[in-house]
Amino acid sequence: MDDNTLATFYPEHFYHIYNRTNNKEDLFLSDDNRLFFLDIVRDKLSGFANTLAFSLMGNHFHLCIKTKSHHKIVNYIKSLPQGKISLRMRQFIENQEDICLFNDVFTYLFSGIFNSYAQSFNRKEARIGNLFYRPFKRSLLESKTKIQYIIYYIHHNARKHDIVIDFKEHDWNSYHLIRIMDDSLIDITSVLEIFGDFKEFISYHNELLLPKDEL
Repeated sequence: MDDNTLATFYPEHFYHIYNRTNNKEDLFLSDDNRLFFLDIVRDKLSGFANTLAFSLMGNHFHLCIKTKSHHKIVNYIKSLPQGKISLRMRQFIENQEDICLFNDVFTYLFSGIFNSYAQSFNRKEARIGNLFYRPFKRSLLESKTKIQYIIYYIHHNARKHDIVIDFKEHDWNSYHLIRIMDDSLIDITSVLEIFGDFKEFISYHNELLLPKDEL
């Protein structure tokens, strides 16, 4: 659905992040798997980006994020213990005007998320080899309309794949956290600003906007 699937990461921009497993095998086998994946996302991304939406499916996932400002990211990296500052982070701090290094920090972060999850998954399931498809997909969202639709698309993803009839029946998406105002992972303030307010967020999500709905 997106053309720019290997977009460059820039400060204070919105992105649709998605990836699947190799050979479309299972990515999540239990709720513990799903919780562990979300914990890794929170731990590794929180200093660099705000998470606006997620959906965890059988063999793939979707995220919508907004990268933080250059200034906030620099300050966050400098606040980390020396042992947690990667080579790419050090290179970025030393050459802050190089946008390629900013992009490298983010691609490295997501590689870290995938590797951490895959190592745990492989160990528990007595599995070997790469779990995630490479490279992971990331699309730059350049308009408010596009951001709104992608958040909607992520929350309706189980309905898109005919797993549920009503998207609210799918437990593992961030719509439910936003509805109860649980901001432990999601930047709810930013999400509601994008839609206007809570009422508009709910109203938008109750529309039938997927291409399949037009048939």
